Amino acid sequence: MVPGPCGLLNSQAICTKKYPFNFANTTTLGEENKDGKLAYRRTVMSNRVIMRGSGQTTVDNRWIVPHNLYLAAKYNDAHINVEICTQVNSIKYVYKGHDRAQVHLDKTEQDKINNLLDARYVSASEACLLRILSYPMHKEFSSCQRLDVYLPGNSLIYCSENDHPSEVLNRDVFDTTLTAWFKYNSSYPDDEAAMPTLYPNFCEMYAFHKTRNGRFWAARRAGFGGTIGRIIYTISPRDNEKHYLRLLLLHVPGAKSFADLRTVDGVVHNTFQAAACGLGLLAEDNEWSAAMTEAALTQPPSALRQLFCILVAFSGVSDPFRLWLDHQCEI
Repeated sequence: MVPGPCGLLNSQAICTKKYPFNFANTTTLGEENKDGKLAYRRTVMSNRVIMRGSGQTTVDNRWIVPHNLYLAAKYNDAHINVEICTQVNSIKYVYKGHDRAQVHLDKTEQDKINNLLDARYVSASEACLLRILSYPMHKEFSSCQRLDVYLPGNSLIYCSENDHPSEVLNRDVFDTTLTAWFKYNSSYPDDEAAMPTLYPNFCEMYAFHKTRNGRFWAARRAGFGGTIGRIIYTISPRDNEKHYLRLLLLHVPGAKSFADLRTVDGVVHNTFQAAACGLGLLAEDNEWSAAMTEAALTQPPSALRQLFCILVAFSGVSDPFRLWLDHQCEI
């Protein structure tokens, strides 16, 4: 199947599907639009096809619509476009809910109240696959471990409104995932697997245990799959020290304490920002571009625009225009 002629071949017909596509030797996933859409392989071919109709138009492999040969042969009088739905925003249609309709019944003799029904419509395919046969709508794997990040002395303490302040202050303070990571690295400096591992990747090989006697990291037993670690706290660049602490945790493996994170080439810096500068993490705008990319995974465009303004105003971005161009699609 070939669309058109439209776009470049016909100035009177704008192509809404972005034909022709570029030649490509391999099938790629979302490299152009960063939306997860599949870009099919389109190899350069020596032969061309001449379309007749509104003039003669020569087309090549860039103009071919993705299709299924079996369906095209079976329904030869129909145009059937077959593509894999891989866009990242496609999942929302699975959970958008039932189709709803308002039905108003008019009769010759009016009832005392209008017969207005607020109903839902369930199609045959949805009723069969998702309801009757109970097919799963999606699958989640692997498990995700929430990792703590906070400045020294600022760990979270949970209490109820009826707890007395003195009682809260006298409670035993358990290790968090962060302090337990420090302790494991200090206790097992010869562990060849742990020392080169970054904090977010630590839970892939080690499990965080919570017991009555304390909380600690221990090596995973054989046969148990790894877990994905996520530092999921949203840290504003305006909170400088906490932001740079998070940056160091993403780049410094095997740290044994907060002071160890601030140590670069044997020099203990006074702030986490100074340590990040000493490691060369702030030489360019790569960190701010990475912050925008990470925020785009979970935040709406309005929040990204606010983050962009904060970075430009408070974080010393050297090339704001370049940063805007790199992320204008998400913003």
